[in-house]
Amino acid sequence: MHQNDLSLSSQNFVVDFLRFNLQFIDKYEIQEVAEYLSKEYSCNSIFIDQKKTYSLIEKGRFSCKAKFLTSHTKHWIGTHQEFEGGHASKFYRMIKENPLNWKRMDLDNTNLGRIDLYYDRKLKESDRVEYFEAFLSDAAETISLDSRSLVVDLKSEALGIGHRKTSPNFLRIYKKSNGKFIRFELEMKLETAKKFQFFLFAGQFETLESKLIQHYYSYITTKFQIQRSCYTDWLVENFRNIRVLQIPKNSLVTTYLINRLDNRLTDQEFIYKLFQLLSYIRQLDYSSGFLVDQEYLIISFKFTDFLEFIGANKNHYQVQKVGKFLKSLQTLPPMLSTISNICFQTVNIFPYIKVFKKKSWYVQLAIAEELYLYNYPFHFPKAFLNYQNKYQFQAQLSFLLAFSVLAIDKVFDVEEFLDQFYISNSNLRKVRSYLLQTFVLAEDFKLIENEFVLVLKTNKVKTVTKLTTNLISRTKSIHFKELTK
Repeated sequence: MHQNDLSLSSQNFVVDFLRFNLQFIDKYEIQEVAEYLSKEYSCNSIFIDQKKTYSLIEKGRFSCKAKFLTSHTKHWIGTHQEFEGGHASKFYRMIKENPLNWKRMDLDNTNLGRIDLYYDRKLKESDRVEYFEAFLSDAAETISLDSRSLVVDLKSEALGIGHRKTSPNFLRIYKKSNGKFIRFELEMKLETAKKFQFFLFAGQFETLESKLIQHYYSYITTKFQIQRSCYTDWLVENFRNIRVLQIPKNSLVTTYLINRLDNRLTDQEFIYKLFQLLSYIRQLDYSSGFLVDQEYLIISFKFTDFLEFIGANKNHYQVQKVGKFLKSLQTLPPMLSTISNICFQTVNIFPYIKVFKKKSWYVQLAIAEELYLYNYPFHFPKAFLNYQNKYQFQAQLSFLLAFSVLAIDKVFDVEEFLDQFYISNSNLRKVRSYLLQTFVLAEDFKLIENEFVLVLKTNKVKTVTKLTTNLISRTKSIHFKELTK
């Protein structure tokens, strides 16, 4: 099994509307399509022409319902075939199992007119009505300031972004009538819908869903400063999961562990090696097993492959060094996973590690599922995997820890970082140079935005788009943002 699932079901998305544009208005041809849908997908159909409604197929038991609406405008003459709400989600599931017939649907002359996706964020007991109203109001104000040409429609407990008829993307956020969910719904039509047409018609649903989800998050994260509201907590988590699935194979993937480990592990190099190991094994296949009710993932790999991944030499010294590190993993304190007045449960992170030789040296280990699948991953470029000396190492690790906070807004405490060094001025200049190099790498690999707010030692605030060693020497802290686009 391999963790690489970017599907609608895994991301809790639902298809809520489908429209196909048929290049004919002849009722006989429409009837043929309706009969095909009835036979293959148990669909009932109605026909709406000039505001008059006719039944095409009506059976007692049916899976979903299709609407055929003719268009006679000066811009286009043809027929819209539509599925709404639950009928759209059912029809989509059916064509995944039984793809559309190109000939019967005349797909050479048919195009995808619109597809809607929604995500329902469940309301929590801690959520208050006035908070949601404030969230919509703040979002409307921010979006209006950022894009004066974009239509923003704020109503009671609902927000629309874009023009419903003419915008290729129309986003709606509103509270469901049952009062249990907030719906984030994106209508994609015109040129946006065309991007997905080939994959839908060709039955390439894995690619289709991946592209739909990436577009959804790309669009919605450009409209919101997503860390500022409890209502967008799912966005913070999910867009990072997507980025992990998109990253190059050799990128450094790490996990938000520092809140759990920084007070217990004084050896910074050990933390860094742990990040490297997690990064490496997350790209490998695994099997799973249980110890009572605790699941562990079992992973095997070649010793030298791990050395190659982290850019280390494959000599005897490095093998011994990494072997010592692997052995020390079992000194990690357990995680407390359950506690109540009648029970508590702790979980060992690495309960089993075996290093053995079979022509080459191999490693087999078991890791707690909670750690391996922890839901706040982010990534670093390959250049961060290794380091030339201890100064570069400390600069990269300090940046990593500053970057690994939940908020999109990050703070790097320059004074605190530099104050730990009791070295000559020439070496201190090298440290500042390595810190600058680290920020430049993060920019080059599109991890952070190229705008920095500096709090200077004089307590003045300065905004820049380019850092220099001179600026770093005069700065208390650097405020920067994770790139979400």
